[in-house]
Amino acid sequence: MEPAGGKEPAASQPFDQRCRAAQIAGLLGQQTEVDQVAERVGQPFKH
Repeated sequence: MEPAGGKEPAASQPFDQRCRAAQIAGLLGQQTEVDQVAERVGQPFKH
């Protein structure tokens, strides 16, 4: 799986990918939903 940019491999910077996902979710106005799902999964985007 490649990030939206397609430049950096996901395995190289997983934290960066999470940050991008959080930013994208924020732009979509669904950051709250993402946070809730992340909490359920046990991998919160905010550290």
